[in-house]
Amino acid sequence: MAAGLPAQPGDVNRAAGQYVAAVAKALDDAFAFSTALLSPQRFNGATGLTTVQGFASPDATLLLNSFGDLANLTQLARGAAWFQVQIGGGTLGPSNFMFNAQQLPGTQPL
Repeated sequence: MAAGLPAQPGDVNRAAGQYVAAVAKALDDAFAFSTALLSPQRFNGATGLTTVQGFASPDATLLLNSFGDLANLTQLARGAAWFQVQIGGGTLGPSNFMFNAQQLPGTQPL
């Protein structure tokens, strides 16, 4: 076995499943945090972040935009958002980038 690398198929499957599950969880957590940042019941977007939480306006904007991007990435990775890909003059629609990964052992349900 090479240093730190799994040697048996079961070890590889477990490691792969753990990586996929970790990525899916991180994306879902970022999406949930983005939703909370915008929610009037939680942080109330830039208004709440600046007036209640004490963020400087540019910092609040950066935080909202950063987690907005991560929320978009989550939707894109899960096939919930459309993206433009030009192939031979055609445009492809949503693609679930987790489709193959979620079929690995130890990743259900994602």
